[in-house]
Amino acid sequence: MNVKTLKRLVSITFLLSTLLLLTSMSQPLVSAEPWHDDKTPYSEDYGWTPVIIELEPVIPWEPEPFIIEPVPFQLITEFDYMLFDHHGGWWYDVEKTSDNTDDDLMCWAAAASNALEWTGWGVTSTFTDTDDMFSHFLAHWVDKGGFMVYGWEWWFNGTDPGGGRIDVSGGGDFWSPEMAATYYHDEWDQDEIMERIDEYLHDGIMTTIGIRPVGGSGGHAITVWGYRYDSTEDDYYTGIWVTDSDDDKGSLSTDPPPNTLRLYDLEWDDANDRWEMSNYGGGWYIEAIMALEPRAGDRPEADAGGPYTGYEGSPVSLSGASSSDGDGDPLEYRWDLDEDDFWDGGWSSTATTSHTWNDDYSGTVLLEVFDGVFKDVDEVTVTILNVPPTVDAGPDQTVDEGDAVSFSGSFTDPGDDTHTYEWDFGDGSPVASGTLSPTHVYADDGVYTVTLTVSDEDGGVGVDTLTVTVSNVAPSVDAGPDQAAYEGDTLSFTGSYTDPGDDTHTYDWGFGDGETASGTLTPTHEYGDDGVYTVTLTVTDDDGGVGVDTLTVTVVNVAPTVTMTHDQPNEQFVLPSVHGVTFTAEFTDPGWLDAHTVTWDFGDGTIEPGTVTEENDAPDSTGTGSATHAYSSTGTYTVTATFTDDDGGSGSDTYVVNVVTAEEAVQDMDDYIQGLPEEDFKNNPEQRKKTLGNMLSEVIEKIMSEDYTGAINKLDSVRSKVDGVGPDWITGADAQLHVLMKIDDIAAYLALL
Repeated sequence: MNVKTLKRLVSITFLLSTLLLLTSMSQPLVSAEPWHDDKTPYSEDYGWTPVIIELEPVIPWEPEPFIIEPVPFQLITEFDYMLFDHHGGWWYDVEKTSDNTDDDLMCWAAAASNALEWTGWGVTSTFTDTDDMFSHFLAHWVDKGGFMVYGWEWWFNGTDPGGGRIDVSGGGDFWSPEMAATYYHDEWDQDEIMERIDEYLHDGIMTTIGIRPVGGSGGHAITVWGYRYDSTEDDYYTGIWVTDSDDDKGSLSTDPPPNTLRLYDLEWDDANDRWEMSNYGGGWYIEAIMALEPRAGDRPEADAGGPYTGYEGSPVSLSGASSSDGDGDPLEYRWDLDEDDFWDGGWSSTATTSHTWNDDYSGTVLLEVFDGVFKDVDEVTVTILNVPPTVDAGPDQTVDEGDAVSFSGSFTDPGDDTHTYEWDFGDGSPVASGTLSPTHVYADDGVYTVTLTVSDEDGGVGVDTLTVTVSNVAPSVDAGPDQAAYEGDTLSFTGSYTDPGDDTHTYDWGFGDGETASGTLTPTHEYGDDGVYTVTLTVTDDDGGVGVDTLTVTVVNVAPTVTMTHDQPNEQFVLPSVHGVTFTAEFTDPGWLDAHTVTWDFGDGTIEPGTVTEENDAPDSTGTGSATHAYSSTGTYTVTATFTDDDGGSGSDTYVVNVVTAEEAVQDMDDYIQGLPEEDFKNNPEQRKKTLGNMLSEVIEKIMSEDYTGAINKLDSVRSKVDGVGPDWITGADAQLHVLMKIDDIAAYLALL
């Protein structure tokens, strides 16, 4: 948003009956201490004090600094009211010197000077800006604290406030018989301070304030240009926009920089009924206001024209000719062309100027106009477009392949840019960068278009090309020595070639098994079956020259590797007839092109072929076979699974199965119960284990006496102690499951007997 669009004309009607104040009203309250009346010892006065102000954050002026950027889905409730947006002019910030102490206590004079410039009262035949006005104060006044009204009264009619403040006579008295009191306002009631600032700024009255440190001594004077408010907050006022003559005092650094408009937080202090600038130093409160009405007359309206668009390195004409003055006064003009808050040149009666930006730019330009009394500012956007560089890649060249070609490029650019250089030599080689004079060796004959691209830092690109003509020769190939390996082994090949022309080449390998590789002289390969293979290396240059060589690879068969697992219904024991045991065997074979068979030997005289499920994909073949077998009698059996490939290679694995008697199975169950932890029993675990052990001993006795029915019945008695029905002795769920499974398997076997 343009500052100009925010301004509104204010017609100030002076009501003399209201503004003719008593002379005493131009003085502070009798009880008030002057702002910086003394420096040592420290007193309750305003001005510079030895307090280090750590500002957070410093907000320098920038174009449109008073617009709160919208945040998605966030209601904006804070707004700024600025004096110059609504009543014209601009903000001013006279600075004390940074390298001497002659003006340490003159903050009140600096604030008074800012007000004199904005109101027009400071403009005389000698003075036009606040720096000159402040210098006039320093030339006549002692470095001593005071109030802004002292300065205004002296400026208007030469009044000396006394106290030895003026040490050089002859200054001031620019407006006699006008009296500063006629245009002066103040407020010392601290709980009315912000309401009065609000009122004065809305009425177009220039406002300054005196502040004091919270809990400290001393005082200071600064200039007010606006305030921030939030209608949703109980205190309404949330910030105050000021300029401060101490920006450049006490440090040669630029933190904060001089000529800075800054926002400080405002907080209402209920305990003391006053407003505090909480982030100004360690916290300062506002004690009083001193304000000055502007001179009568219309303020000029600055119009910077535009917006403007131009090109880097070329002058852009700017015109403030549309600026106007309601009183018809002639205008003077000055411009800030680089957004540094300093005017580039003095006042000129010429409304136009031109400026050359040596780099692309997007920003604002400020125009200030002056009608001899008042000033006004307008800002306008300026867009300076980048100009790409103009490039010369150099002359065409003719060379032999293998020769080093030297290039010499050049360029011009009207912009003060930095540049990057890239050469594309047209042969697919990596781009060369960082120099205008590279060298290059071509790897093949042909006609090449060489491209030099110069890019500036702003994305501007200039391009030029030249042609390089290169001429040909062909390759002699060595595929390497013969080799021997096992199927599945990784073979490494190392081929080589020579070519008097350093051409680019393609490399193609045929491995004799239907597989090929290309693009490398050192491939690797695995063979999926045994045999004798002829390997061929073909090298082709980019001109069609071909070289060939072969070698022989002898591949030997490898037998499969076998592993076997089993699965039985009861993991503790196997019983005859009742339990069928499932065996699963897996194999791997680095000869992934082999086919395989499987044979099962169950160790009890049963030998039978099985079915193989296999996958014949590199890097090996893998497969499985499975079989289920039930043994008819007890004993220890060795099970063997044998896989055989189609080349006669075989591999096997074994597993030992122990088929137990019914007595052994019952004893296994008793061992399991005796090993259970106490928490698996309802109570009396030792007694329960002993009793269950006795019951299982009876089962074994009945089995040995071939009373199988009695053994089954006794097992049912044991079952009733663990089956989850009625009062159980064993209550652990997992333990119940294991015991019941054992009882069921043993009972089923006994039933067969």
